[in-house]
Amino acid sequence: CNPTIRQVRFVANFADFGGALFLDAQTRGNASPTLTDVVFDGNGARTPVAVWTTGGAIYVSVDSNGQTSGTASPTISNATFVGNQAARGGAIHLSTGGSGGIASPVITNATFSGNLAIAPATNPISYGGAIYISALSGASALRLNQVTFSGNQATGTNQLGGAIYATGRRATPVITNSLFWANQARSGADIYAEGSATATVTSTTLQQTCAA
Repeated sequence: CNPTIRQVRFVANFADFGGALFLDAQTRGNASPTLTDVVFDGNGARTPVAVWTTGGAIYVSVDSNGQTSGTASPTISNATFVGNQAARGGAIHLSTGGSGGIASPVITNATFSGNLAIAPATNPISYGGAIYISALSGASALRLNQVTFSGNQATGTNQLGGAIYATGRRATPVITNSLFWANQARSGADIYAEGSATATVTSTTLQQTCAA
């Protein structure tokens, strides 16, 4: 299902996975909508965060329980993500746990501001104040162009990736012509990559740090 969504505001929606949108492409499915002129404001993967909730605004999943996964690669432009929260991926969570799955959104001309990864009560670790990427079996080549990340934060005892957290050898985000400003985390205030994840950053201003 690949709908086109234009000029829509998603405000104060809550769910366990993806407060506003859950894009599910299991077993060769396709969930790649086009979103233009959209606002995601104050959405959350449950509140207060008590367990591993994911994707405050959007959750993208191509997990497949051992079967060949599908594709979930939304195209997002002229978008604002503000004040969303979850334990992993305050605004967006990308997960490609299934074999062959692809979750490679393209995001252009967007702002991520004041999104929070809030550590759950059961484990004081938070990942990716704005975006969380996990690519263990499938691939996630997120593309970001002309995107501003400001004031996003990972909280808790262990804070990983104030703006972006990426894990897995097939997590390969590409970031161009973008700005990272006043994001906060104990490790990787702007970008944190581990588990052989590789971020390619060009023509971009980072106020603070990347960590691996």
